[in-house]
Amino acid sequence: ISHNLALAFADGGHVEARENMALGSLMAAMAFANSSLGAVHGLAHPIGGLFGVPHGVACALLLPHVMEYNLSVKAARYAQIAESMGLGTSEAGSEDAAARMAVEAVRELLSQLQLPQYLRDVGIFQYDIITISGAAGGSSLNNNPRPTTPGALQEILSAALCTNLLVLRFSDGFQYARANCFSELSDTEILLMGLCKHFCCWMDFFAALMMDQLTPIGADFTSVTT
Repeated sequence: ISHNLALAFADGGHVEARENMALGSLMAAMAFANSSLGAVHGLAHPIGGLFGVPHGVACALLLPHVMEYNLSVKAARYAQIAESMGLGTSEAGSEDAAARMAVEAVRELLSQLQLPQYLRDVGIFQYDIITISGAAGGSSLNNNPRPTTPGALQEILSAALCTNLLVLRFSDGFQYARANCFSELSDTEILLMGLCKHFCCWMDFFAALMMDQLTPIGADFTSVTT
């Protein structure tokens, strides 16, 4: 799958890649029918049911985040996956490093397939996490390699909220920065970002910019995402 999925996506006429994907899909279904599933499917079900996200999209989005969560107990298996994906694990230096290569390869594959990588991309936000974790359950969660307590599920979902966005900070004057994760923002900052966008605080922002009162933190400037 790792060798053919992006190729089949980019060129639907590539018969060999599509044939290999059909075989890979069959083998994957045979595998999980015998091994059961994990937190990816356990969380994807309530996300699909509550928010209308297609199951395949939800599973793809969650996969690297659940892999990251399970990394501490499945490093050897993930390292084996990385080797099967042809990622050059002999140069990784350690089993953990090789395992992390598999996680990053999955992230890269999602990017190549133009799939959403964060829950915010499908309309799910911080205040939805408790609802999703409370609705999750069943054998999929019970079979996850690492225990999935309600707190653990919220940890996974919080990680899946991460995104690159502009942060306006209003303490000590105007500042802007890139945040790596939505959950890093306080409720006050999120509210102020929304006010800035929707109630024309841009005038004060640009005035501060023109007067060199804006302190840049980061390499570039993009529009605010709320």
